[in-house]
Amino acid sequence: MSKLGTHIVADLYGASRLDDEDFIEGVLESCAKAAGAKVLLKNTHLFTPENGVSSLIVLMESHVSIHTWPEKGTAAFDAFMCGAAQPRLCIPVLKQAFSPFHMHVQELPRCPPQRTVPNETGWEFA
Repeated sequence: MSKLGTHIVADLYGASRLDDEDFIEGVLESCAKAAGAKVLLKNTHLFTPENGVSSLIVLMESHVSIHTWPEKGTAAFDAFMCGAAQPRLCIPVLKQAFSPFHMHVQELPRCPPQRTVPNETGWEFA
């Protein structure tokens, strides 16, 4: 059995356009398209008075989301996808859209195969 999906987590620093909710939702849609994922549901919220944005797109393959702090120039992005979708292809979209001076990106395989053994309380990883 192979991993069940890939989770990309990215922190953006010195980014721009972090208070534009329509733009941000469009960026997430572009991420989904670049990754080869199908959009099912979108929800975006602008927080006031700080003007931070939280946006989530539910995908057939899982989700993409972002939370922004424009007053700090930072954003936290994540994309979890399974199947043939490639969430790492979201990274160039984010770089082009937000022009951060730095990004810290992590790629995590989700639920990779593990050998488990039963014990008296259930299952544990060996």
